[in-house]
Amino acid sequence: MHTTERRITGVDGISLFLRVWSPDQSSSQPEAKAVIQFLHGQGEYGGRYAHLAEFLADQGYIIYVSDHRGHGRTVFEQPEDAREEHRIPGHMADQDGWQKCLDDQEIVRRLIREEQPGLPLILAGHSLGSLMIQDMLIQDSHRWDLAVLMSSRGGRPDLNERALEIAVLFQFLIKGGRSPATWTDYLIMQSFAREIGEGENRSAWTSRDPEAIAAYDNDPMMNFTPSSRHWFDHAKFIKSRAQVSNIAKVRGDLPILLVAGSDDAMGKSGEAVRALEADYRATGKTDVTCTIYPEMRHELVNDIGKEQVFEDMLGWLDDRVARLAGRA
Repeated sequence: MHTTERRITGVDGISLFLRVWSPDQSSSQPEAKAVIQFLHGQGEYGGRYAHLAEFLADQGYIIYVSDHRGHGRTVFEQPEDAREEHRIPGHMADQDGWQKCLDDQEIVRRLIREEQPGLPLILAGHSLGSLMIQDMLIQDSHRWDLAVLMSSRGGRPDLNERALEIAVLFQFLIKGGRSPATWTDYLIMQSFAREIGEGENRSAWTSRDPEAIAAYDNDPMMNFTPSSRHWFDHAKFIKSRAQVSNIAKVRGDLPILLVAGSDDAMGKSGEAVRALEADYRATGKTDVTCTIYPEMRHELVNDIGKEQVFEDMLGWLDDRVARLAGRA
C-alpha cells in the first residue's frame, strides 16, 4: 500500500487537498478491484480515515479522499494569495457553499475516471459526507456503481429540525454568513451528547473508545465551529433530500449499503437510518443493505468493534464488485 498527496482546483478556484491510497503493486493483489471516492464528515478531514483506507487498499481498492472546503488541510494550508472565504475553518463559501462542495466532488470523480479508467467507482462517505452523497445521487446516480453511506439519516424533518432551521436563519441574518454558528452548533452537539447521557464531554457521543475521544478533542485541525452560511446553505437541502419524489430519482439498480451504530444520536439510534432504508426500498431500489451495529456510536471507524465494520464492508464491496464484473 502506498499513499500520495497533492492539491487540485475546485469549482471556484479553491485549492483542495487530496489523498490517494493505492494497493502495493508488489503485493499478492497486483491489480486494483475498484476505486472508492470517500467523503469525510463535518469538522474533520480525510486523514482520519487512514486506517480504513489502508485496510481497503491492502485488499485491492484505491481510495480517493479530498478535504472539503473549509476543512482539514484544504483550509489550514490555503495558499497565501487565496480568497478570504477559502481561509475560514468551517466555511464552505460566501454563497452556495453546499452545492459548491458537491461540485468539487464531481471534479474528484472526473479525475478518478481519467486516472483509473475502466474500474468500478464506489461513492462512500460518513455523516455529513453521507448527506452529501444523498444529494449527489439525487442529482445523478448513474455516475457511480455502488454507494456506501455511513452514519447517515433520512426520513421527514421533525419539529426539532424545523426549529433548527429557524435558528439557522435567525443566526445567519443577525451575525452574518462568515461568523461561527455558535448557537446552532451548541444546540446540535449538546443534544447529541445528552442523548447518550454524557453531556460533560460533547464529543463522547462519537465513540466509546477513550483514546478515540481524546484524539478527537486534541486534534488541532478539528473542533472549530461551522459558519452560519454553512448551516444556512445546508438547510436548503434538508427538505429536498427528504422528498420522496427526489429520492425516487436515484436509479433503482444502484447497490446501496447503509451502516450505523445503534447508539448514534445523529441517526436517532437507528430510527433515522431505517427511515432512509425504507425510503430507498419504497422508491424501487432493489439492492439495499442496512446494518445497525449494537452499542456503537457515531464514528464507526473509531469505535470499539470497528474491525467487524471493516470486515463487513469489505465483504459487501467484494461481493458487489464481483457481480459488476459478472455483468461485463
